[in-house]
Amino acid sequence: MLSKLLKEIPEIINIERNFPFTLFSLKESNEAPNIKAVSKGSTILDGKGVVVGIIGTGIDYLNPRFMDENGNTRIIAIYDQTVDTGPMPKTFFLGTEYTREDINRAIEAKTMGNNPYDIVNHRDETGYGTSIATIIGGKGLGDKDEVVGFAPSCEFIIVKLKEACCENLAHWGVENYKGKVYDSHLVATSIRYLYQTHQMVGKPFVIYLSAGTNLGAHDGSTMGERYLNFFTQGRGFYGVMSTGDQGVSPICLKGNFEEEEIEKTIEINVDENQQNFFFSLYYGEPDVITVGITNPIGETIDKIPINQVNGEEAYFNLGKSSIYCQYFLENKVTLGQRIDIVIKNAVGGIWKINIKKENIVRGTINTWLQQKEFSVGKTGLVKSTPYTTLMTPATADNVIVNASFNEVEYIVMRDSGRGFTTDNRINPSVAVASQNILTVGLQNKPIVVSGSAVSGAILAGVTTLLVQWGIVEQNDLNMYSSKIKNYLIQGTVKDESGVYPNQETGFGVLNIEKVFNNLKNRQREQSEEVINNSNNNNKEKFSLYINIPEEIYNKIRFVSQQ
Repeated sequence: MLSKLLKEIPEIINIERNFPFTLFSLKESNEAPNIKAVSKGSTILDGKGVVVGIIGTGIDYLNPRFMDENGNTRIIAIYDQTVDTGPMPKTFFLGTEYTREDINRAIEAKTMGNNPYDIVNHRDETGYGTSIATIIGGKGLGDKDEVVGFAPSCEFIIVKLKEACCENLAHWGVENYKGKVYDSHLVATSIRYLYQTHQMVGKPFVIYLSAGTNLGAHDGSTMGERYLNFFTQGRGFYGVMSTGDQGVSPICLKGNFEEEEIEKTIEINVDENQQNFFFSLYYGEPDVITVGITNPIGETIDKIPINQVNGEEAYFNLGKSSIYCQYFLENKVTLGQRIDIVIKNAVGGIWKINIKKENIVRGTINTWLQQKEFSVGKTGLVKSTPYTTLMTPATADNVIVNASFNEVEYIVMRDSGRGFTTDNRINPSVAVASQNILTVGLQNKPIVVSGSAVSGAILAGVTTLLVQWGIVEQNDLNMYSSKIKNYLIQGTVKDESGVYPNQETGFGVLNIEKVFNNLKNRQREQSEEVINNSNNNNKEKFSLYINIPEEIYNKIRFVSQQ
């Protein structure tokens, strides 16, 4: 009924179907931990006064690493979308919210030999969220404990995502996928919950999302991206993400119609065991195109029967395969148009998507295939690019984004998502270590992990300390997301033969010790400036803050000294 609804109510100006989100990679390793990769140097910053919001699989709230020295929890609240037995958060209509008081009562119940889950029925079944929280802000347990997070004095708010409903899984043809899949609207709900809680708590927040999707125009226009942009445009609320794991996967193709071109063909190789697959075509308004499909055995539909009316749907069969298409007009956001195509019971081989131009002004056609987690065997675009493979909503404007780096081999991780956004904004900003990081899993078991979720957690930990230094300790009260990016960029290491910023590492590889050494130097310079100003009371006092890369500053200083 969606098409009919949109025709009858023209006041609805924008709609968005749920996109399937999957978790970023976090894999256990048998390698020795890379302690140097996460060294904070001599900084005494510990995250005190900052709240970290983590959206993912939950947390083991009974782990003492998330308690203070008195045994009380450092978790302000847990919003569990999978539990419907307790009170919901205000203005929300699903899930259960557990308060700090609830969690402390559950901890006390455990010490008394009772079942804590009778009070707080929340679990991290996989240990994924617990591992991430430990990297960001886990507390060390004794002098000999090598497992210590970046911000062991921070507080937490945890959101456990509810998995996607069967109807949405079936829509995208991923109902047989064994991993965890989440609906984009519940991700957006989680972001709104954290912002609402931020306003009540009154402390600076750093939120970390360790999941993403391939879908969306990769230009900041989806609901999740716009939520992040809106909530993080001020100071005190910051979003952190990695680019994800799609970098070398054949999931992205960007193209343009040349003036003399009439038709373009996009080829998708479908593994014989794939069964179902989906993809989206994005193009600009006011372009008009027609789309035809040819299956591997030569059966063809010259023009899919769909009109360019917002929400218009079409179902048809091609041989043994059933095909669903839907058109979206996104003109109120990005002057864009989108066609989603889901093919079920797909024949193995090369599928051809034939795009003919009817009326072309802009001429850009971008294609994103389903994320690799849903692909089987050799399924993928025959021609593809590794760029603009960072996952949504890492394409949002204000979010602080990192690529994943292998410090052992000193190369970007093969699967690390690449930039830039389709509207040419520079994401990622930096590359962060992602290999062999020490943390804990379930039952507080020490494990060594690698993956893009790990690098993002490290960035979230560093960001938490920057927020403590700037906002809590009042060294830089004008610390907006862009300012944090600048501090991170100043702490990067660059290859002399490289060009920066680039799509793989942004402005360079993050050196954590350098970041905090720069903060110390800035504090010293500010102290010297105060002393000099106090000794020159008769002089007019003013100051100007200029932020430029260190290499350029050194060149300017060298020239001025000649």
